[in-house]
Amino acid sequence: MRIGRVAGVVAIVVAVVVVYLAASAPTGREAPDFSIKTATGVKKVSDLRGKVVLIDLWATWCGPCRMSIPGIQRLYEKHKDAGFEVLGIAMEQDAEGAAIPAFVEEMGMTYPVGIPTSVDVMGDYARSPIPLMMLVDRGGLVTWKQEGFSEEVEKELAARVEELLGK
Repeated sequence: MRIGRVAGVVAIVVAVVVVYLAASAPTGREAPDFSIKTATGVKKVSDLRGKVVLIDLWATWCGPCRMSIPGIQRLYEKHKDAGFEVLGIAMEQDAEGAAIPAFVEEMGMTYPVGIPTSVDVMGDYARSPIPLMMLVDRGGLVTWKQEGFSEEVEKELAARVEELLGK
């Protein structure tokens, strides 16, 4: 029984440290140049320099992620012609992402969606709670980061995107 308690305490400590590290990752730093494998090829963050980019980490099994996607899709449709791009990064437990195509179709996602080419490339982001959204300005700097989802987050995201697009 004592081993079970120790394991429980260790698990809690690890969870707190992971959440702290994810939450303390500062904005104002250059977005890492990771890449994702999409249905149409590989997309890299650096390929989108000059655009305002929302990086959205989610999973098909994540309820709050599912709730956030319709608002992100609406935002993308509204601003894609003004230099706004979304990269949807599925943090699936299945490395091949077998559930992704059906999920993308069900959710009506038209922005690029894929899986990381390597979890190592994702760095600290791979250990963050999801959904995790990061907004990157035209110069490649992370200007906003949000874990979790609510209607208030959706409104704040829309306002920040419009501000970065100069609207």
